[in-house]
Amino acid sequence: MLVLQGIAKGYQEGGRYHSVLERVDAVVREGEFVALLGPSGSGKSTLLNLISGIDAPNGGSVRIGDVELTAMAERERTLFRRRHIGFVFQFFNLLPTLTVQENLLLPLELGGGVTPAGAGRAEELLDAVGLGARAHAFPDRLSGGEQQRIAIARALVHDPLLVLADEPTGNLDERTGEKIMDLLDHMVRNTRKTLIVVTHSRDVARRADRVLEIHNGTLTRASEPAGQTPRRAAPDPPTGPRTRRS
Repeated sequence: MLVLQGIAKGYQEGGRYHSVLERVDAVVREGEFVALLGPSGSGKSTLLNLISGIDAPNGGSVRIGDVELTAMAERERTLFRRRHIGFVFQFFNLLPTLTVQENLLLPLELGGGVTPAGAGRAEELLDAVGLGARAHAFPDRLSGGEQQRIAIARALVHDPLLVLADEPTGNLDERTGEKIMDLLDHMVRNTRKTLIVVTHSRDVARRADRVLEIHNGTLTRASEPAGQTPRRAAPDPPTGPRTRRS
């Protein structure tokens, strides 16, 4: 699904070159849940931006399926990302002037328009995350956990090849974060998507099929979490009516 070869990225700062990533190589298999683990400032989010085509590396290549992302112009990368990559962000990134339903349909609008099949898929996903009754609510009427559940549905609505999550529980309390990871894990595995989660939390990383650790811009270890086997079944998360906000 994903092949990274010799990825390097850096910036000019005050006349000096600051290296963020150096010679990163990795392979992610189709249907795999991979955690990218490392401390703040280690280059995790930069690598996620390169995988998605938001940014381009200074050296090396990114290939998703049979597409060489680094050979594309910026506009081509943008179109590819809209059609084939789903995002879950730390701060939800829901547009406050759009309803839950409108936020959910936005990737379809950007990808060429909402078809009846796409609208039906959006409705199914909204029910799957337990928020079918909140379709016409605005984001500021939802709790943080509810907003992140909408963000997960939005990441899947256009049936992407790859789902990327950047610290998806970093803005939530521990209990709510666990529920969100249960939901993300369950929904991505049920749809057999490939998932890469950037995190500094080893609790989140333990859920993954495999952990890639990054320190000072270098991939230092690739392993399976102790006691786990790839493609385990994710627990069914609670999605029924809720009596308290999470």
